[in-house]
Formats: sequence, C-alpha cells, structure tokens
Amino acid sequence: MTVLNREISSQRAALAAESLEAFGARPVNDASSTRLCGNKWSTYLRLKQCGVPTPTTLLAPSVEAGTRAIASLGYPAVVKPLSASWGNRVSLITDRHAADAVLEHCAAMPSAVARTVIVQEAIRPGAPDMRGIVVDGVCVGVISRSGGDWRNNVARGRRWSTSRRTRRSTGCVSGRRPPWARGSPAWTWSGTRTEDSWCSR
Repeated sequence: MTVLNREISSQRAALAAESLEAFGARPVNDASSTRLCGNKWSTYLRLKQCGVPTPTTLLAPSVEAGTRAIASLGYPAVVKPLSASWGNRVSLITDRHAADAVLEHCAAMPSAVARTVIVQEAIRPGAPDMRGIVVDGVCVGVISRSGGDWRNNVARGRRWSTSRRTRRSTGCVSGRRPPWARGSPAWTWSGTRTEDSWCSR
C-alpha cells in the first residue's frame, strides 16, 4: 500500500514514514528522503554529490565558525538554521553588526543542533526564483515565486505562478535519478534559480 505523507512537520513526517515502513506501507516520501530534505546541510551535500550547481555553503557549529564563514564569503551572506521552513530564522547578513547579532541569537538557542547554522553566499536577493518539482527523475512542474523583501516564500504572502516547463527552466532539476534516490517511491528536487544556474532545496 502506498501512502501520501502530508505531515507538515519534517520531524513528525519522518516518524510517520518510519512507522508506515515498519508495517509494510510505502510512504511518499520515504523516511530517509524526508530526513535528508529536512536538513539543509544534508540536502546541500547530496546536491553537490549529484553535480547540481549550488551556492557556496559553509557549516557553522559555533559563533566563531559563523563569523569566519561570513568573512570568507563576504557581504551579503545568508544564515540559515539546519532545519526550518517558510523563511523562518533565515537572515540576510549585510554587515558585521548584523552578523554579530544573528550569531549571538543562534548561540542562545537551547540545543546544539539549533545553535548550528549554515552560511551561504547570497544570490541576487529579492530576484524572482523558480521551483521545479521532480518525480522519478522527471521535472513535472515549475512555479515562479516573486514579490518578497529578499525571501520569496509563499508562506510569507509572496506571489507565485505556474511556469511553462522549458529546457531553460528545468535545466537544474531534470536529468537522471541520482543513486541515493533509487528505491524511493518518489522524490522532489526544488528551488531553482535558472538565471544564475544554481539549484537548492
């Protein structure tokens, strides 16, 4: 039996998928895919392994590491938690004062996982982006998101529209099914900015 797992929380979705698998069901997406996509660093590493162009991304488990990462990338940079959705706790860092304030806030979080962040180069903040949905190695749809301050999250009220699938718009998300996805009933690869040739979840 195949079950569509619609739990919004990535942690609960992974637990639900594990439970369904234990009793012989095939959840979409499976537990390993859910856990992978629920961690931005893990997702970044898999995209790199599959040769998908991505923004330069550094792991920062401490304030000191975060400060060094931001300094190495330059301004602007983006600081993200390992696990979050809808643009929550994602910060655009434009100067040292902002970096210090955000990293100080991260250091006060209650767990080591919550205190660990990733630091990414900022790619044209505020520009429209495209999100491709891939199932079984085939890009089945593309949406364009725009109208944000510098984040285009639909959950924050940003505009979105469906886009015609063209070779250009699906270039980052189409192609062969990567080795780590084999055996999964479905997988998605989303968040594409074709203007700058990078893809990210």
